[in-house]
Amino acid sequence: MLYPSEILERRKTLEPMSRNNTEVERSAFERHDEEEDPLAVYLKQIKKIPLLTAEEEKKSYIEIRYCKDMLARLSRDKVAGKISSAEYERERAILEKKLVDVKNRIITANLRLVVSIAKK
Repeated sequence: MLYPSEILERRKTLEPMSRNNTEVERSAFERHDEEEDPLAVYLKQIKKIPLLTAEEEKKSYIEIRYCKDMLARLSRDKVAGKISSAEYERERAILEKKLVDVKNRIITANLRLVVSIAKK
């Protein structure tokens, strides 16, 4: 994938199209430009992400609250000596991974929502 600065640099080095070029050649040039455009690539990728229903979003926030509560409880249990350090680290890693996964699901779905609203 090219960065915007690289795309601009490539455009500067391309020779201007002559008036003898056909429409087919121009459309191929424009299509090539769109394929390298990071924004176009991002918009294509984000279309694949499903929007969350109200129920799915509610469940996701409940999962986040649950993970945070369990992390706090786990920390209290470790301080109280109820669990070993190894068990604490293992359980904490599992909960933190789940927390990150749920947050990322919400974030990507919300980005998709923002893009769909912005297009209108």
